[in-house]
Amino acid sequence: MIVCKVCGATNEQGATFCGTCGAFLEWSGEQVQDGSTQGGVAPPIYPPPPDVAAPTTGPASDPVPVPPNPEPAPPGSIVCPNCGQINESTRVYCSRCATELAAVAIATDQVVAPPPSSRSIPPVAILGAVGGVVLLAVLAFAVFGPKSTPPPSGAVTEPPGTTRPSLQPSDAVTSAPPSDAVESTPPSNEPESQPPPEVTGTLAFGAEKGDNADIYVWAAGDEKPHKLFGGNGDETDPAWSPDGSKVAFALNVGNFRPNGGTPDEGIRVIKADGTEAKVFDFTHHDVDRNPAWSPDGETIVFASTRDHADNKNLDLYSRVYEATSDEEALADDDADDWDPAWSPDGETIIFVSKRDGPAQLFTMTAEGRRQEALDLGDGVFDDPTYSRVDGLLAYTRREANGAQKQLFVANDDGSDARQVGSFTGDVSDPTWSPDAKLLAVANGDTGEIDIVDVATGTVVESLSVPNATLMQPDWTE
Repeated sequence: MIVCKVCGATNEQGATFCGTCGAFLEWSGEQVQDGSTQGGVAPPIYPPPPDVAAPTTGPASDPVPVPPNPEPAPPGSIVCPNCGQINESTRVYCSRCATELAAVAIATDQVVAPPPSSRSIPPVAILGAVGGVVLLAVLAFAVFGPKSTPPPSGAVTEPPGTTRPSLQPSDAVTSAPPSDAVESTPPSNEPESQPPPEVTGTLAFGAEKGDNADIYVWAAGDEKPHKLFGGNGDETDPAWSPDGSKVAFALNVGNFRPNGGTPDEGIRVIKADGTEAKVFDFTHHDVDRNPAWSPDGETIVFASTRDHADNKNLDLYSRVYEATSDEEALADDDADDWDPAWSPDGETIIFVSKRDGPAQLFTMTAEGRRQEALDLGDGVFDDPTYSRVDGLLAYTRREANGAQKQLFVANDDGSDARQVGSFTGDVSDPTWSPDAKLLAVANGDTGEIDIVDVATGTVVESLSVPNATLMQPDWTE
């Protein structure tokens, strides 16, 4: 038996449409074994004959031909007036074409079909038939239809009629995207915006107010700088010891005097809290300037005119801290030499000299040997300083005398030089942050200390002291 999926009625084996509601029973429906089968085998299922078409609702003058019944109708059965199918007496709709049988009652000995009925197929039967056909089409396409892989994300589809050359088997590579593949975003040509480096450590610098300069400090996170030492004259050129425990600076009282000065002038050393260090009066010449500590903290190199009348010529000297020995001359040329700075390994001192004309950068050993110019191209150079990491050199450069002074960085051998930022006024005395990602410079246009991102040239912070011009910054951890 076949159970109708629309109304649930049972139908005889082989029926195509439900006898109760006229719905299409597909080709097999739900088979139910019952006592009507012989030998426990259900009767065979046959598809509808290929020459049977759905009934029409046209005029009676255009009847649908009725094929003759191959055998006499059993007693009590109903012969379909549309297709001639023999149906059980309990059916309301023909099992073959779904024609309504309610008004038909033909004797069992009749074998000739009456005139075709002009009654239309019930809507339920039509819906059932259409639904069955659609379902069969979907199933057939799923099982037997062509298999295709959806085009990958971003694939370009060809317009209709476009013919593409076929790939040879050796060239054809097909790859189905994984089911959990995430569509990727094409890379952008715009550089990603990175946050500026974190400002850490402590800066010392000179703050000049009128005719007097004092030493100020500012630690990262402080609201504003504060005075560390001052009041005895002009205190300038601060330089941190490598461990950050002391600050050396230049002290001058009154006018510069050749070949000496007073015991109250020269290089002085204080502790990080502003109190006097063990050796406070390091030198006693008012022309001593530009102190710089060796990486081991044992020696200070500085510039002075002490051996020249009328302060005509600057030379470089070194002296061991806490020693009573005299200073040792490192660079004694007829031209000025100044602004010394140590390499991180303590083997090289870089400085500025005019011995070959316009100011250039020179290097020498810690003992003053092998004094050689560093090739940085054309320009007027000043303020060299090495980073403690990454082997970098910062300095200032003018294109020519009188031109604006800008900030530059390069490798410690002078290669790959590039300008950092662009300032409206002269900048001077750059100093590296402990991680070598920032530089602090004195901005002559604003009188402030600018902290600059080395990678972008952006000023990330500016320090100021009311009514003061800030100069000569030096950075420690």
